[in-house]
Formats: sequence, C-alpha cells, structure tokens
Amino acid sequence: MPSNTIKQSTSSSSPLPKPTSPDGDAPNPGVNTAPMSQVSLLTDGIDAGGDTGDQSVEQAMMPLNRERPRNWITGASSALTNLVTEAKGIASKPVVSFIEKHLKGTKLIFVVGQSGTGKSTFIKEISGMDIHIGKTRKSGTTNHQVCPAIVDDEQYIFIDTPGFGAADISDMDCFCDIIACLDALGPFVTVAGLIYVTGGNQERLTQQELKTIQWIKCFCGPQFYRHITIMTSKWDRMSEDDFEEGFESMLSLLKDDPEISEIINPSADSNNSEPCQGGSIYHHGLVVDDGHPNMISNRLTMRRHPKERADMARAMIKSRFNQAPGVKLQVIREMNKKIRWDNTEAAKILNNEPRDVELRFQDGMLRVFVKGKAYNIPNGKEFSAVQMVSKQQPKAEEQHQTWYGKIFYWLGVAKEVATFFMGLS
Repeated sequence: MPSNTIKQSTSSSSPLPKPTSPDGDAPNPGVNTAPMSQVSLLTDGIDAGGDTGDQSVEQAMMPLNRERPRNWITGASSALTNLVTEAKGIASKPVVSFIEKHLKGTKLIFVVGQSGTGKSTFIKEISGMDIHIGKTRKSGTTNHQVCPAIVDDEQYIFIDTPGFGAADISDMDCFCDIIACLDALGPFVTVAGLIYVTGGNQERLTQQELKTIQWIKCFCGPQFYRHITIMTSKWDRMSEDDFEEGFESMLSLLKDDPEISEIINPSADSNNSEPCQGGSIYHHGLVVDDGHPNMISNRLTMRRHPKERADMARAMIKSRFNQAPGVKLQVIREMNKKIRWDNTEAAKILNNEPRDVELRFQDGMLRVFVKGKAYNIPNGKEFSAVQMVSKQQPKAEEQHQTWYGKIFYWLGVAKEVATFFMGLS
C-alpha cells in the first residue's frame, strides 16, 4: 500500500464481509457506518462462556458491581483474564483471545477538546469513514466515540472524548470511562499519544479549556508531553481577513499562554536539571512554508481539497505517532502505585477550579497544588498538595454502572473494533 494511504470499507451500501466469530460458530456482522447505541459481549454469535438464563447483562453483572481494585495493574492481561473468568455469562476467554489476535500492534490515540472544535470531523478525514461505536448523549458526542483506521498499513484506534463540562455527563464519570478504556484495552493496544483540538480565532482560553489542558498535563505527565499534539482547526471556515487576524491571535496564545507553552517547552523537574522533550503543534488544513512554520502558503477547504486535507492529517499521524512511547501515562504510573483513580493528580484537576490550581513537576510527576484557605498548611505557604476523592456524583441514572460495568462495555467496543480490522485483512 502506498505511504499515507488508508484502507476503507467499500461503501455504506456495500457492507464489510461477515467474518467468522471467534468461537467458530455463527458469523459476526462487520462494522458499518450505522451508529451503535449498545455494544454487548453476549451478542453476534459469541459464546458467552456461561449460562445466564433469563438474566439481563446488568443482572448477571450484579456480583461485579464494585469499584476498581487498587492492585489492578493497567496493561496486565492476567488481571483482565481473571476478571473475565469471574464474570461467568458476561464474556469468555475466546472473546479475549479474539480481541488480542486482531488488536495486536494497534496504537490508541485520545482526541480531546471541547464540543464543536472539529474533533469528529478530523477523525473522519483520517479514517475516510463515519463510524460511531459508543452510546450517544444529548451533547452530540458519545461517551467516547471510537473510530478504527489504517494509516500507512498500521492499525489505529482514535478515541473521541465528549469533552469536560458537558451538561449530560459529569467530568468524573467521563474520566472513569477513560480509566476503564485504559484498563480494558491496555493489554491489547499501545497508547501512542494524545491530540488536543482547539478551534481557531480565539485570543484566550475559556475556563473549561484551561481545566482540560491542566487535566491533559496531569493525565499524561511531563515525560509523555512529547507524544502530545496541539491541533488548531476550522481555519477553512473563516474569511481571509478573519483568518489573518485569527491566526495571529492563535500564534500568540500558543506562545504566551503558560499552560499551553509548558507542554511545548516543558520546565525541568525541581529535582532534575534536564527538562523533558515537549509536544508539537499542528494547524489542520494549513500548508506552511518549509523552514517557516508560521508562514501559511495555502488554506485547504473541506469542499475543494478533501483529499489533500486527509493526506495531510494522515502524514501527521504517521510522523508523530508511529513509534511506541517509551514511557507510560502518568495516570497509569500513579494507579500502578495503588493510588485510586479518583485520587490521581488528573482527578484532582477535575475537582477544582483551574484558577485555584498550580502544577509543579516533582520527582518525575506533575503535582497539583490548590490555592485557598481550606488547603493551607501550617507554615503559611499559599499552596498545598491536595488529597481528595471525587466530589462529583454521577447522575442517578448512571450510578448503577461502576468501573466493572464500564470494563465490559469497553471489551464490547474492543470486540467490534477487532471484527472491523479482521474484515479489512
């Protein structure tokens, strides 16, 4: 296959072939362009490995309705296998083996940003398809929309997050979904990086954007910054005059805002003389002059230049995410030290106002310090480290789905993605 190309399904009118199920019995339907409102490991001809009788999935999972164990090691296949064995009737070892076979070597990229910044459109340009795997909410984005793609013969999974601050999902529930995604898919895929998407033509960050960037920094950790790409978008929606003014404003924001510039040019650890390598900036749809990254030679529009925009996006993915990171996300390193997911530094960000937060790079970790009398320490310092668990309570209709429930949901998503990749091979 030529470089920077992507395998595509034939069309929405010509669905993918129906491959054989991992248990070798009834065929599994291939993934198509229709939205998937529910994913279950009990359907599509998969042997569940146990008899649930007339029980629903929720009833069968009642014994597992508890929170994430502190000794769970993200990425350990043995932990996931033991969980599947315990959950009789919900999943089976053949399903896990099927996922492992077809997701081996797959790279996972989180795409983060506020609703309306162009995340879903960008992912669609990369994949060449409009695939929705996930449960849709009123905000217009699913819990986490999942899109598989082939870029330069490599398998990728893009996770489009709903954005923090959505009216119909709490920030902590959104974060719990991300943790469950890492725990369920960790044994099969490599987290290759994160893309933060922001719309063009803005002079300053909103409070919600500031919180999101602070969360990204604590979620990834400074040692992972080099695998973060800050992407600006929607430049083709502006008039020529608005573009010139908007692009200058964006360049100033990326350079002068301390929260963003810290990702691009990180400071050194307080106990380490060498700073970590920083992330990258990518202006989607803008053709820059060689050697002058801030000089724009052309704007590519969705209507007139769809292929060029898609090729540009795929080339960026290939150049920045084709190598597996040599370091784990900070949140994974924290949890592997038996810190509760809702007491990680990333969780602390979601439980505080961004204007009250100060981040400090200490001992290889980004630490959260919160301004305010409630957290002052006896020696009178203005900031003190926070120890807290979630203040946000899930909405009543969501309280039944604990971390275990989310794990099996993500295993269902993984099976659908594995089926998709098998159909393309």
